[in-house]
Amino acid sequence: MDQRHARGIYGHGIVATSLKCRQCGYELRGLNASGLCPECGLSIWASVQHATDPEGTRLPQLRNPKAVGGAMLWLVAASLCASILWVARPTASWLDRVFHNQIGSLSGWVPPQPRLLASLLVLSALGAVWRLSPPRNVNESGIVRRDLRLLFVGLVFSGLAMLELTFASTLQLRLPQSWSDGFELAIGLSLIFFLIIALVGLQGVLRLIGQRSRQYRTARDGRQNVHGLIAVLGFVGLGLVLEQIPRGVWPSEGFWSSLSMVMVAISYLMLVVGLGYLLMNMLWIRSALRKQPPTLDELLLPPKPSIPTDTRMPNLDTKADRLEIAARRVHDDAANSNVSSTQTRQTGTTDQM
Repeated sequence: MDQRHARGIYGHGIVATSLKCRQCGYELRGLNASGLCPECGLSIWASVQHATDPEGTRLPQLRNPKAVGGAMLWLVAASLCASILWVARPTASWLDRVFHNQIGSLSGWVPPQPRLLASLLVLSALGAVWRLSPPRNVNESGIVRRDLRLLFVGLVFSGLAMLELTFASTLQLRLPQSWSDGFELAIGLSLIFFLIIALVGLQGVLRLIGQRSRQYRTARDGRQNVHGLIAVLGFVGLGLVLEQIPRGVWPSEGFWSSLSMVMVAISYLMLVVGLGYLLMNMLWIRSALRKQPPTLDELLLPPKPSIPTDTRMPNLDTKADRLEIAARRVHDDAANSNVSSTQTRQTGTTDQM
């Protein structure tokens, strides 16, 4: 239902539930939707539109909105925690070396096998994908299922690549140095590739579900763009490739290694910050799905019917009206008496015959 049609039907309804003016917060319950706020003069219909969120309610209904909101939140939260754990130990060791233990040993605060925990967190996000999946008989070949397949495939192979890198460094494979570096580079690039696939799928799912949150839909600052995260992962991959350039190559000794370290460090930091913003966006969406806006039928009552002016009863309080009605009654009684006398005479004549 478009706004013009909705206002034509509900524009004169009475606000039946608690509704605050969107400008001053005045309680509008019991007022007509066609009027103005008594406090600030804002149109009550503007507050009705803001409360009902017509753009969000036009979208198809979700099977289980609360479960979908929780699944989106867990998906991004698991990704954020996995990203932090993946770089926790090298970051703590670097800080210990830079500050020479002036702030204490940060490495001691890192849990054992942080990369293994990160891998398991990524794989646990598959449960969130399952919660997001619609029933098999609904939207079987639609865009939603395509995006969910991309998200599923990306998470599965990303988790497997992370496990491969974890156990390869833990077991210290007996390979030549050049082979070992090439192996880790190939696994690292494949990890980035599948993470990008997962982000593409997440972008499609977010495009559909995120529109149900007015705060996410209208936010200009604080709304994380998935394309930015994909670009950050591309810079991480470029940094890994630059790290494999042999030492001594132009322009100076160790230039490419240092450049690679700086690129990877900055990219990881931007990735963590971007996932943090995305987690905040998921909180917006989860809040909107857990408490959906009311419909116009729930918010407004139909207006009280008015009595047309041409159907009002005549005023019988005046003396002329009372005399006129009395005269009509006398005339009617006389007419009825004449009819009765005529019928009696006709009956007597018939009896004599």
